Amino acid sequence: MMTGVPAWLSRSSLEVGLLALALYGIFYVLRPAGDELIEVTPVMVEELAQRREALVGRILTETERNAVVDAFLEEEILVREAVRRGLDRGDAQIRSMLTGDQRAELLRSSGFEPPAPSEVELREYYEVHEQRYQVPERVDLEQILYSASSTPLALEEIVKMVASGVEISTLGDVGASGSASGVSRADVSQVYGLELANEIFTLDVGQWRGPFVSPAGTHFVRINGRTPRRERNFEEVQPYVIQDYHLDAETRALADALAPLARRYHVSIEDEQIRSQ
Repeated sequence: MMTGVPAWLSRSSLEVGLLALALYGIFYVLRPAGDELIEVTPVMVEELAQRREALVGRILTETERNAVVDAFLEEEILVREAVRRGLDRGDAQIRSMLTGDQRAELLRSSGFEPPAPSEVELREYYEVHEQRYQVPERVDLEQILYSASSTPLALEEIVKMVASGVEISTLGDVGASGSASGVSRADVSQVYGLELANEIFTLDVGQWRGPFVSPAGTHFVRINGRTPRRERNFEEVQPYVIQDYHLDAETRALADALAPLARRYHVSIEDEQIRSQ
C-alpha cells in the first residue's frame, strides 16, 4: 500500500508474480484432446479479464486477455494434478497453496536451476522490459462518496459547502469521504473500477468534478496535485530486474514441465476471440 493512502482507497494484498501469465499460447499449441474436460465459458473469460484489468488499471490487449485465460488454465491443471498426487490430503490451504506445491514439485523434478545472469544480460533484460520499471503517474486527491442507496448533493452545492469551510469528511456517507496522497491509476481501479480510474486521471488540478458513478456509488473528486510518470534507471531497479529475470526463467521451465500434463486435458473455450488466436 502506498504511504498516505487511507483505508477507503487501500490496495488488496497481491500474490507476488503471476508466473503463469507468460505462458501465452501453450494450451492452444497443444491441441490433442485429453481425457478430462476444462470448460471456459465467455462469462468466465470476461470475469478473468475484468479482474486483471482492475489490477493493472487499464484495458487488456488481446494478447494479454489470452494470457489471462492461459494463466487460469495452468492453475486449473496444477490444482487437478496436485489433487491427483494427493497433495490436498490433510492440507487445509487455499487453492494457491496447492498450485504452489505443484509448481515447486514440477520444477524440482525437471532439474531446474536458478540462472546466474551477468550484468550485461540483466541490462539487456531491463532494456526489453523498461516500461515495467517505470514509476506510474500519481495524484493527490479528495473525494466525496455517496453510496448507491444515498441521494447525492449537486456539484454546485458541494462546491459552496466546501468553500464555506465544511469538512469533506462530513459530506457523503460516513467514513466514505476523505483524501489520499500518491494514488496511482491502479490504486483507484482496484477499489472502484477501471472506468472511474480513467476518468479521475483526466481531471485538471484544483477543481471539484462529478458526479462519477462506480459500483460503490456516486463520487465527487478534486485533484490537488499530480506527479508525472518517471523512468527509473537500471541501477535503481537492479534488485527487481534480478528477481524478474529469475521468475521468467522459472516460467519457461514450468511451461516445459507442464506441457506433457496439458496433453491429458481437453480444453473447451466458448469464446471466438480467444479460440481464434
